[in-house]
Amino acid sequence: MAEASTLERNVRAMFGAYRTRDADAFLALLHPDFSFTSPYDDALDRDAFMERCWPCSQSLIALDVKQVCTDGETAFVLYESQLTDGEAFRNVERITFRDGLLHCVEVFFADPPAGHGRWKSDDIRAAATVRKLIEDRYQAIRAKDADAAMSPVADDLVMFDVVDPLRHTNADDVRKREKEWFDGFDGPVRVELKDLVVSADGDTAFAYSLNRYSGSFKAGGSTDMWVRHTSCYRLKEQGWRLVHEHLSVPFDPETGMWSLEARPSESGSQQASSKPKTSIQQVYGQLNCADLSVSEAWFEKLFDRPPDATPMAGLAEWHHRGAAGLQLFENSEHAGHGTLTLIVGDLRAEHARLERVELNPSSIEPATTTSLVRMNDPDGNLVVLAQPRRV
Repeated sequence: MAEASTLERNVRAMFGAYRTRDADAFLALLHPDFSFTSPYDDALDRDAFMERCWPCSQSLIALDVKQVCTDGETAFVLYESQLTDGEAFRNVERITFRDGLLHCVEVFFADPPAGHGRWKSDDIRAAATVRKLIEDRYQAIRAKDADAAMSPVADDLVMFDVVDPLRHTNADDVRKREKEWFDGFDGPVRVELKDLVVSADGDTAFAYSLNRYSGSFKAGGSTDMWVRHTSCYRLKEQGWRLVHEHLSVPFDPETGMWSLEARPSESGSQQASSKPKTSIQQVYGQLNCADLSVSEAWFEKLFDRPPDATPMAGLAEWHHRGAAGLQLFENSEHAGHGTLTLIVGDLRAEHARLERVELNPSSIEPATTTSLVRMNDPDGNLVVLAQPRRV
């Protein structure tokens, strides 16, 4: 049995090494069969403790051992801590030594919130492996190395991207999309991950973060946007593989438009753009025509449907997702002097469709930041279809 004075000195040495972030001194005190248990942790071994718990010492500015009560090779320790964010707390730990080395630590405080299970050593090691995969993958993205970026991706990956289509269902589609994206950048892709969290349970792991993508395009212009990112991993024969990835941005329900100006705040919540909002709910473009019946038939082919509304004589309307639309107004005096620009997701597919319905579109024209197709309605109004370069 260790004497009380010796045991107390060992206990204080352990807390001192943790407080001063002296990993070598701390590890020298640990028994080979060391385990750590708390309401959040289920008998973590030494490596799992150093992976999950040791980094918490970085947030300490004070750790004061108030009382040590010993019984044989066991000590109960009351201590107070203060963190860099100003929070202070008090805990009790039951600490057991064996052969003069720290064998077991049990921390006592309130149960974790509902839905939080206890970490196990194997799950911590899995989460650390997945975190390394994520870090390596984003380093490859910064270098525009598609092969390295795709190395942890499962063949049957399902990806929800921020651009059309709604989903990609295999690695080949994602690889093609990624190469096209890389090729559009003039220089590196700058990526920043904020608040990355990785969790694992058995053969499944998931991660989430806020990602910032920025850079300049070869065709001109640049991008700088924050994206919400979630990824899921499964443990397969080849190791951990990315099986699902979801990227998204919030949208403004008042306008139906993406909130591309959203930025994370220091508190972790979304910080919206400071631009003032108006009460405008819909926007309509207007074209004038000499004969509504003739022009209406032409625009039915363009929009692939009849008008959504005819509010009054001489007026036909097409509505787009409730936020925008076109008003076609019979007014021969001003007919033929307007321009309508439509943003599309797949310009080649639209071009082929317009040729099939005989609207005589021009050839696809590359421009600085978009590709264009031009045509004229029966009155000579210019109608432009445009597809912006993907970000």
